[in-house]
Amino acid sequence: MLDKLPVNHEIQLYRISTELVNNILKHAQATQAEIRLDQQSNCLILCVKDNGKGIDIYKMKEGGGGIGFKNLYARAQELDAEVIMDSTGIGAVISLKIQTS
Repeated sequence: MLDKLPVNHEIQLYRISTELVNNILKHAQATQAEIRLDQQSNCLILCVKDNGKGIDIYKMKEGGGGIGFKNLYARAQELDAEVIMDSTGIGAVISLKIQTS
């Protein structure tokens, strides 16, 4: 069972999740997507992945992504979360790692 989060953290996680799903629907040309929220010892991990055309991770990390990715990084910063992206071959995996203690 997940520990209770502050309401503002819950709202940010919801907004991040919906932004990532919207990006999949608009851009990924994916046929499958998965959203997971897991708790590991002292951190919470939000993981969103798809089987679409992938993304240019270097471009996203350099600020070349659209407003959705700029919002993602801004929201992650508010949560003190680490953003982890992987897009090797088919699809993309975007994870946020949030320290809970």
